[in-house]
Amino acid sequence: ADSSGRIEILYEADDDFGLSEFRLTWEDGEGKSGRLIGKAPGGRASHNDTYVFDTASVDFGAGGTIKLRVEAYDNDSVSGPKPGVSNAITVKLSDEKQKHREVVAETEKLMEERLDVLGDDIDAPDPYKKAIPAGSRSAENALKAQARITSGIEAASSTLKSILEGMKEDNHSDYTQFLVLANMDVRIDDLLSERRSLLESFDVIDTARLGRLMDREIIEFEEDILYLDSMLKGERLRESLLSGRELLSEYGELSEMLAKLGETGDESLRAEIENKLRELEGKMAELARKMAGMSGDIREGFLNEDAFKSMDMKNKLDQLRKMMESGDIDGALSALAQLEQTLQSMVASLESGLQ
Repeated sequence: ADSSGRIEILYEADDDFGLSEFRLTWEDGEGKSGRLIGKAPGGRASHNDTYVFDTASVDFGAGGTIKLRVEAYDNDSVSGPKPGVSNAITVKLSDEKQKHREVVAETEKLMEERLDVLGDDIDAPDPYKKAIPAGSRSAENALKAQARITSGIEAASSTLKSILEGMKEDNHSDYTQFLVLANMDVRIDDLLSERRSLLESFDVIDTARLGRLMDREIIEFEEDILYLDSMLKGERLRESLLSGRELLSEYGELSEMLAKLGETGDESLRAEIENKLRELEGKMAELARKMAGMSGDIREGFLNEDAFKSMDMKNKLDQLRKMMESGDIDGALSALAQLEQTLQSMVASLESGLQ
């Protein structure tokens, strides 16, 4: 299954005491987790249903395998509800996001190559407004400088073509960005073709034309760099936004688990909540890492900094855990609601920044 795909699960159960609820659990290299997927109406003795598991709603990392099980709980009111557990089904997850990460890495490489070529174009000797005697040292130095520029443009062109090929197989790439880069590729090919033609017959007559070509190249590369910079900023914002949304999707489930713990005092549920808290800590750390990786101009130009001043989420999560351990479930639910509100404010800022 794709790591951002859907798995249809059909389950059926029966029990003499009657049935209450059904949970889907999954186990991977990071541990075990799960969620409520259904309830038996009126505690009926048999029940079947279908659940579609959206694997994109859980961070399974870079592919790997997961083991899925369905747990059915009975209505035993004497000794307490007990689960029946299905056999495990092992699912191999492909990592679709890996291709997108490769495209982003190539885009960062392209921007660095464009910057290098732009610098070489700007710093190149400026003999093009006057005649250069063929065979002179000035002509030799000019040819060496131009050969270095040509080599840099060729390398950047190769990287750009690699990005375009990667985007064709990347379901997470933006089609509008693909069109912009495809047009960029055409313009660079035209400049490169003219450059090669000029330098193959480099003589005094061609210097003015070469100077005009370099002026066009400088304008082209400056615009390319500005676009690539904007594209990468948007990508960093998008990654942080997706992480924030994933965190928000976990809060409703955690809130339901805490409320149930307050009603039943189920120790097995307490352990499940602890696993969920550890999972949230990991996702918060990942979000904090992505936010820290944003350069200052992204935060200053696109984000509402006030939304991030109260983002001490780990401290709030620790407080929530202590309340739960002391039996203050109402306090834990209140702390969770505050945490969710903080994250909602941050996500709203990221959405606005991305727009």
